[in-house]
Amino acid sequence: MGAVISKAAPIIVIDPVESKRELALSLGADIALDPKDNLRNHLATGVSVAIEAAGRADTLIAAYEATARGGITVSVGLPKAEEKFSISALSLVADLKTIKGSYLGSANPRLDIPEFVEFWCDGKLPVEKLLTSTSSMLQVNEAMDALDGAQVVRQVIHPHT
Repeated sequence: MGAVISKAAPIIVIDPVESKRELALSLGADIALDPKDNLRNHLATGVSVAIEAAGRADTLIAAYEATARGGITVSVGLPKAEEKFSISALSLVADLKTIKGSYLGSANPRLDIPEFVEFWCDGKLPVEKLLTSTSSMLQVNEAMDALDGAQVVRQVIHPHT
């Protein structure tokens, strides 16, 4: 959604979960690929900025490989602590690529949240479309399993139901 707001183009999504790729297309992505797909078949030169949000090593590698020479790969997803990813050290140097991490969007909540609310009020940030599950506290274990299994995008757990 941020890419749409910022008028990035093309917006290409790489996600291992088909339903999430479909959601991304409905929210403004131009292309949605599985990590096994080769982005270079769709955009031969790669992208100037690749943002990895799934929190998985395979999607981070796919994002890095999709990044053009001189481009930036940004990881915003939170992988499991034991996950590692491997890239060619030569490609990092020879292709002048940058890898960055961004925790919570590297946001300044005091400044950014009012702007996010304004985007939502204007219909530009329809975060409610990301809500795929609502559960009671009695179902918290099942809700966490669904999150861990990539079966949901975002969910709400009601503490008093």
